[in-house]
Amino acid sequence: MLLLLRASKYLVGLAFAGVLLISLFVGISEELMTRGVLFYGVLTRFGIRATIVIVTVLFGAIHLGNAFITGDAGGAALQSVAAAMSGLLFVALRMRTNSLIPGIVVHWLWDFAVFMASTGAGTSAPGAPGLGLTQKLVLPVALATPSFLYGLWLLRHIGRRDKAEFIAGR
Repeated sequence: MLLLLRASKYLVGLAFAGVLLISLFVGISEELMTRGVLFYGVLTRFGIRATIVIVTVLFGAIHLGNAFITGDAGGAALQSVAAAMSGLLFVALRMRTNSLIPGIVVHWLWDFAVFMASTGAGTSAPGAPGLGLTQKLVLPVALATPSFLYGLWLLRHIGRRDKAEFIAGR
């Protein structure tokens, strides 16, 4: 991994390649944990709709821990809301396809795009002011709203399927 990051510095720039790789690993790990292990664990105890809500809320809540890393409790709370909103799309993809792969790919690209947009990467000259407070507060939720709505649309008939179908992987 370190060798790949070092080589990427010369190929496309360390910042871009590093964010691309890190967001890939985050997408893989979070999808395996939440829509893989947690999803099946909750589904064995609860119905389909309850599983969707529990997994989505817990996925958002996991992001509250970022307050310990950044020291910004308000920012972590906003990230948590946005993560829960986008998490609904990820669980919808999981349930529609019976696969983690589409969710991993969308999660990876989602994290990469949100990170690049929220930092203003590549949009301003060095030393130029970054995003304002209002943009930092509104941007995560504004970006997550279409994903949330699309996730709701994908889940519109999901309650008609039998819980056993999901557990069996059909």
